[in-house]
Amino acid sequence: MSLGLLYESRFRAMTTLHALTASVNYTPVGWFTLGCGYTQGSTGGSLGLALNLCPGWINLFVATDLLTARLSPQFFPVRQRTARVTLGLGIPMGRLGQRHVAAWLPYDRRLAADR
Repeated sequence: MSLGLLYESRFRAMTTLHALTASVNYTPVGWFTLGCGYTQGSTGGSLGLALNLCPGWINLFVATDLLTARLSPQFFPVRQRTARVTLGLGIPMGRLGQRHVAAWLPYDRRLAADR
C-alpha cells in the first residue's frame, strides 16, 4: 500500500488557484492494483478510481474520474458535473525482468546476474 499527498498552487493574472490531492494505491498481488485519489481545489473537487490487471503478457485497466462541485458533511458528492471512464489494453514489450520495479533500484542482485 502506498499513500501520497500533493499541494499545487497556480498563479494567474489576478488570482491564485490552490489544490490538494490525496491518493491511496493498494497492490495485494503483483498483477492487481487498485488506486483511489481525491482532489479538492479552488474550483471544486475530483474523485478518481482505477483498477489495473496485468496477468502475464497483457495489461488491462479501467479508470474513472468524477468531477464534483459540492460535498456533504460526510464527504460524499452531492452534485456531480462530469464523469469520465477510460478503458485500456496494453501489451508490454521487452524482457519480463526489465518491466518490474526492481529495475530502477540502485542495486539488485537479480539484475546484476543478467548483465
